[in-house]
Amino acid sequence: MRASPARLPDLFGVPLRALRFAGLTFSFMAIPSFTQGATPIRVESALRLRYDGQSRESALGDTLRHRFRARLRIGATRQMAPDLSAGARLTTGSADPTSGNITLGDGFVKKDLRLDRLWVRWEPRPGTALLAGKLQNPIAHEGLVWDEDVSPEGIAALLEGSGASLILGYFVLEERESDADATVGVAQIGLARPSPNGLGWRIAGTYHELGAVEGTSLRFSRGSNALDVEGALANDYDLISGLVVSDWKGARPWRCSAEAVRNVAVGHENIGYSIELRAGSAARARDWQVMATGQRLEREAVLDALAESGWHSMRTNYEGLRLGVRTALREGWRLSISARLMRSLTGARTHERRLTLDSEWDL
Repeated sequence: MRASPARLPDLFGVPLRALRFAGLTFSFMAIPSFTQGATPIRVESALRLRYDGQSRESALGDTLRHRFRARLRIGATRQMAPDLSAGARLTTGSADPTSGNITLGDGFVKKDLRLDRLWVRWEPRPGTALLAGKLQNPIAHEGLVWDEDVSPEGIAALLEGSGASLILGYFVLEERESDADATVGVAQIGLARPSPNGLGWRIAGTYHELGAVEGTSLRFSRGSNALDVEGALANDYDLISGLVVSDWKGARPWRCSAEAVRNVAVGHENIGYSIELRAGSAARARDWQVMATGQRLEREAVLDALAESGWHSMRTNYEGLRLGVRTALREGWRLSISARLMRSLTGARTHERRLTLDSEWDL
């Protein structure tokens, strides 16, 4: 005896199905496909090999270090519906949120590959987006407050329209079992006029409020922020920052940016600023780009656990100059060289020099 399907009325808009077999009728609900119209998974990966030479002069003595380092990133994104996407990324490195580098030359041990991003993005209407998970940083910045490798964990809302934008974020810095969680609340207002072939600009103002950090010891504190007698953070961090970026995308492209920050929770050693100029582009084969950056970051200007790791070893309480050159040998293969000169601002005087040579491939 052959089974025959039959159509039943819809239930709440979801079609019902029936199957008649041996005189009996079985009914079931047809489950809708949530991946209908989904795009294939898009995979992106990149490999970087680096020589990192550092010298340090201080009253405690001089040090010289040569390291060979590597970084691998593998990410995947899928557009599951017109308004819904999700993704994840793996990267090499330790648990340190400010670096994806691994150092070669430690006994030939196996290297770690860690979860760097895991996110969902919902866009209920054009210009509006909600994000949750371990995110690519949605805050526009130039590395003064945030290291580019930090992937904040929490939720964010983005509103954009007519060149204006509003970004709100709530991130959990450290979850604690008995005490209040350390958190980062962020609000950023921006204006932008991008240009595909000509002069474009962006300005943004940002407020960061870090909760439950004063009097605590964060896991990745570097020791450059002020500490109390018990070794915990002595101050709070409520940051007001401003960002200005201007670029030209004509035959001879250039980019100029300036960022400044002030920690209004304290009244001393609380200011930082950065100015950078780039000329040229390394987007195409045999193109060249040169860059120069000047940066000053006082001890309490930002939280050192999140500050850029490529500058001074202590992350704050320094000023320095960076010069660099970058070129594309061919599509997907770039070479760069960067030199930094830095010195401490207060306390024991230290001078640091750092030279990095990078070779990057898009895999």
